[in-house]
Order: sequence, then C-alpha cells, then structure tokens
Amino acid sequence: MRKEVILVKGLDNGYEHTKSIGENERIIFRSAFTVSDKVISGTAHINIDGKDYYIGTGKTAISKPDKTDHDINRILTLTNLAMSGSDDYYLVVGLPIGQYTTQNEKFIKYMMSYNNSKVIYHDQQMNIRIKDVTVYLQGAAVIYALNRTNGTYLAVDIGAYTIDVALIKLLYGKPTILHYDTWYKGISTLYSSIIEAANNKYGLTLDPSDAEDILTNKYLKVDGEKVDISFINLIIDNYLDDIFSLLELNYKPRTTDIFLFGGGAGSTFTKFQKHYPQTELVNDFQFANALGYYKIGLQKYYKYIIGSGSR
Repeated sequence: MRKEVILVKGLDNGYEHTKSIGENERIIFRSAFTVSDKVISGTAHINIDGKDYYIGTGKTAISKPDKTDHDINRILTLTNLAMSGSDDYYLVVGLPIGQYTTQNEKFIKYMMSYNNSKVIYHDQQMNIRIKDVTVYLQGAAVIYALNRTNGTYLAVDIGAYTIDVALIKLLYGKPTILHYDTWYKGISTLYSSIIEAANNKYGLTLDPSDAEDILTNKYLKVDGEKVDISFINLIIDNYLDDIFSLLELNYKPRTTDIFLFGGGAGSTFTKFQKHYPQTELVNDFQFANALGYYKIGLQKYYKYIIGSGSR
C-alpha cells in the first residue's frame, strides 16, 4: 500500500552509488543503468516518460564532475523516490564543496523540474512531488551526523571522483566552515591504478570496479589460485601520499581531529590512521553524507512533517 505521507530525505547522489536516508529507511544502489533488460538479478526496473530503465547495472554513466544537469541524476533520483513509495518529498542533497557556489541554484532548479516526469514503478504510476530542495556542502554535512558540540574538526570525504575536505569549528553545536577544498582525486583514481597493475602483472582484463573487492577480500584469485597482491601496498601509499601532501599544505592535520568517511574511507582508513593516529572512521561511513543531509532536513522542514502527521 502506498504511503500517503510527507517524507524528508537526505539524498547522496554519488558518482558510484546513490544513497539515501529517511524515516526508518535507507536505500543504496549503484549509480548506473541500462535501457535494455540484461536479466540480472536485483536490477530495478522503472519507466520514466515512456522509457524503460534498468537501474544498478551497466557502467556508471557520469563522465564529468558536474552532475547537476546530467540525465542520470534525474533517473536515479526518481528511482530512489519511487522506491520510498510516498508522494511528497523535501530533499536535502549535496554538491562537491568546490562546485557549491557556482552550481547550487542550478542544481535546485534542475531537481525541481523532475516534478514534470511521468514515473511508473512496479507497474504503478507514481505521483512524485518534490516540494523543496536544499543543497548543502558535500563532506561538511557529516558534522550533523556526529554527536559533537564544541571543537575544531577536519572532515575528509573520500568519494568516487572527488575528495571533499572541510575544516569545521563547532560552537555549542553550531558549525562554521573555516576552510574547504575539493580535490579531483577520488577513490576511482586508486582503483584504476590497482587494476591497471593487476591486469599487466597477470594478463587480466579486470574492470576498476573489481578493485574494491580485491581490497575488501585482501586477495585475488587467478586460475583458481590466490596470487601475490603485495604490489598494491605501494600503489595505495603513493595515492595517499598525494593526499597527505595536500592536507599538510592547506591544513594542520597533525593537530586537528580528523573524521574520515565516504565510499573510499574503508579502503584507506588503516593507512590513513597510521599517518594521522587521531583519525576516526565515521560509523556507517558510506552513508555519512546522507545521514547529515537527513538531519539538516529534519531541522529545516520540521514544521511540514509535524503538520502532515508523518512523525
């Protein structure tokens, strides 16, 4: 049965994964789609404006850092909202810190235009209405997901394409951003380097998306046998050395508490913490931005939620 309630959602339109958090809800799927049925288990099917899309399969389609007016953003956002199954939404989303000033209004306008779309999901026509959109600084939103009141913190968000860094001062729970950067050195850079080396070493044709499994499992099998992957350590070290150099140049990371999160945080935390022992891996690090956005939304749109009886 459809949920006739107003939902506030924190929506993280990641380059690799689309994540969201709402009331008693968390959704994640790959930021990819095909337009033909590949008969892949778990693929979500949606029809938007008369065209079929199969979500979560195929290659990720965003090839440029500016995703504000990219059609995949419309397709994946509407899929995410259809999965929630409600009608009215107040959304909080994010942009890389380096894009916020120039792309903020454009992103809001483009997302509000999604209301003109005809959406059919699970053979049911959806009446999706985006009531309002708030755009916040990607990476900086994590401070709302943490139980901290006072202090100065360095938030490091390692995403697929970008690394967003923000120096944030908290005073009685109110954040002030003192300095920020976006570096286009996301975890996909590391994954590509790892896979290129593995392919060359063992004569393989692996895809960069396979690197996450190798790092998580800590092994690679070739012809049924586990092979040496110690060469990966040097690649990771070189990747992180570049990031550490940028942090040292622009911030004071040795004297500031560091929060590490984002899709690439799990793969890099051990070495990150070895370099900066005070580094803390944020709980549920892949959803950290979405949770921060959601908490911002609860503050901003509280009166609408109470008025609707949604909570």
